[in-house]
Order: sequence, then C-alpha cells, then structure tokens
Amino acid sequence: MRTIITASLAALLIAGAGAASAQPSGFDPDANGDGKITLGEMKTMRMNRMMEADANHDGKVSKAEYDAARNARMAQFAARGGPPPGAGRPGGPRPGGPRRDAFKESDLNGDGFVTKAEVERAVTERFAKMDTGHKGYVTRDEMIASFRAGAGGG
Repeated sequence: MRTIITASLAALLIAGAGAASAQPSGFDPDANGDGKITLGEMKTMRMNRMMEADANHDGKVSKAEYDAARNARMAQFAARGGPPPGAGRPGGPRPGGPRRDAFKESDLNGDGFVTKAEVERAVTERFAKMDTGHKGYVTRDEMIASFRAGAGGG
C-alpha cells in the first residue's frame, strides 16, 4: 500500500515540478523557489491539494469530494488545452492503461475518507526515505530519482 501512496505523491510532486505554471499557487513543492524542497513545503503542497477537495470543510475528503475536485482539475486542463496533471510523468496517467484509484491508495485506514493526518503521515514517511543525507531538504532531481528508483516504496 505504501508503494501505491508513494506513486500518488510522485505524480503530484512531479506534476508540480513540470507544470507549476499551469497549476494554482500552493501546488509547487518548492514553494520559495530556492531549489530545496523541505518537509514543510512538501506537506503544505500536498495538504493544499487535499483541502482543495474538501467541499464541506470538515477536515477530511470523501470519495465524492475527491472525484468532484479531480474532475474539475481535469476540466480546467482540458479547457486550457494542456495535458492532465501527471501525464507523461512517472506515476502519471498512461494512455490506454488502467487508472489507479488514488483515493483508495491515500485512505490509509480504509474508512472512506482521507484525513489531514493520513496525508501528513504519508508525506512524512516518504520525505524521510528521500532525504537519505538527512539534510532537511531534497532537490527536484533527488525527488524524481527517488520516485523513479522506487526508493522507500515498501
């Protein structure tokens, strides 16, 4: 299950790296543009994405909320004539391939909701595995290499 969660994070983070100009602010993992992605930046980016889907503002995202937010994002990209988030990137959509259930992958306790705590736990675990030098940050290249290598997927 952690492999699937990390693939979801990879798609979001790499999409931020390659499509930051096409996404609303707050979805680029390197928020301050210093070339260093900290745990705080990574958590903020992923939490912003989750909270975007929390239509009733109860601090958790249901499958219906998740689907509605995802469909709205896809419609925005289609209207701009751009690719969907993650397309052509590791972990991203594959033309003609099976679609992952990113919501199910993120719902760590299987209760039908994705909470802030679930997002924070997944991001913290993933970041710890990427920051092998314990510097307190990773670069985009390190992040992408980690996702491609599947490091920390177990």
